[in-house]
Amino acid sequence: MLQFIAPFFFEINQTKSVYAGLVLILLADVLFFLAVWQMGLNWRAGFNEAQQTELVTTGIYHFSRNPAFVAFDLLYLGFAVVFPTVLMIGMAILAVLLFDFQIRGEEAYLSKEFGEDYKQYKKTVRRYI
Repeated sequence: MLQFIAPFFFEINQTKSVYAGLVLILLADVLFFLAVWQMGLNWRAGFNEAQQTELVTTGIYHFSRNPAFVAFDLLYLGFAVVFPTVLMIGMAILAVLLFDFQIRGEEAYLSKEFGEDYKQYKKTVRRYI
């Protein structure tokens, strides 16, 4: 029975495109590290109104409003290329959709928190890339 189920969950890409997946995973790691490092003490998870933060718009945040989420998307997509199974591809699609949902919630919070500054930032820097 396992031999019939395993390819849906455990198959590794045997083509040269596996290297593209590995590059996406490595790029995701570097991008996430940069995003956290440049956010510094302003890094937070979720919406914590008690935590005082500043709006970070420099460095990597000059090119993307959400580089950490771009990194997460690249990570999941990279894993879907390395392990092209129904489960992993489905997880990658679900992750991208859920991260987009979370980003939109954070944008509403940031608009309220930083007002006109965030509105101007949104006009000049894209949500993703």
